[in-house]
Amino acid sequence: MKSLKRFHVVLLAVLMIGWAFDSMNSGLISGTLTLIIRDLGLTAEEAGRVLSSWLLGMLIGAFALGFVGDRIGRKGASIIALTFMGLFSWTSLAATGWLDLSTYRLLAGMGAAGYMVVASTLLAEYSPAEVRGGLIAFLESAWAFGWLLALLLARIIAPSLGWRPVFNSSLATLALIPIIVVVVPESIRFLVLKGRVGEAEKIIAEAGLDIDISRIKGREKASLSELFRGVYLRRTVMLWIHWFCIVLAYWGIFLWLPHILYARGISYIKSLQYSLLITLAQIPGYWSAAVLIDKIGRKKVLASYMALAGVGSLLFWTAAGDFEALLWASV
Repeated sequence: MKSLKRFHVVLLAVLMIGWAFDSMNSGLISGTLTLIIRDLGLTAEEAGRVLSSWLLGMLIGAFALGFVGDRIGRKGASIIALTFMGLFSWTSLAATGWLDLSTYRLLAGMGAAGYMVVASTLLAEYSPAEVRGGLIAFLESAWAFGWLLALLLARIIAPSLGWRPVFNSSLATLALIPIIVVVVPESIRFLVLKGRVGEAEKIIAEAGLDIDISRIKGREKASLSELFRGVYLRRTVMLWIHWFCIVLAYWGIFLWLPHILYARGISYIKSLQYSLLITLAQIPGYWSAAVLIDKIGRKKVLASYMALAGVGSLLFWTAAGDFEALLWASV
């Protein structure tokens, strides 16, 4: 870790806070879903539309804000993303039916995915190669803490005040924006291509990186179609399959988890407490991956953890009792 400087620690900390807010805004709907269904009189199909709208927003936002970042810079794109996420997650409390709630969630989801794209790209750009994988894994570990926060807020606020006040917490997301303005640097590539070479050189020196700016200037801009040509085609297809499986299993389980437990006869409060325990199990998974990823390689970590997740999902599906369900969901 000798290559890490204070610059990297501060950058990682700020981006992790944003990542945790991303997760919190995602998870608020999970912790309050049972009450929302009851209050708005939603059918299971309508509840599914509400949950899916966030993912549709993420699909749109990942592409849209990725392109925006190329035009106005990663820093500006992250501010737009946090604004969308915080404001439209907050306005969810005004929903009167599944359609307007889905609309708010879709718009907030656009910001959520946009932030994830920008934050991970920025951290990767400024990370020393020998620890880059570990730093990205630590960044993503903030997801577990954000989801825990969402469930805790639901547990503390919702039983006495209802589900709507829980979404007031989304406004806290906006408090991160001035910190990003002051602390987070702009993308080196963006600065160089915009002719702001002096700024780029200053940041490179502060980060202790060995980057040849002339190579950035001479590099041709990549096109989206390159992902589907040559050596990148197989990688793109495999990563899409990988992410499809993760989203199907993770989001399919965790968004519904408290309500699934409630439907099994567990009280609303206990369903949140069980979900908290299951979410806690993610933390050692993230941190162990962060330690291993730059030591044994990304492919080995990815394959072994995916296999473990698959076994856990299968056994969770076949669990006979509450203890078994908790155990295998944690795996």
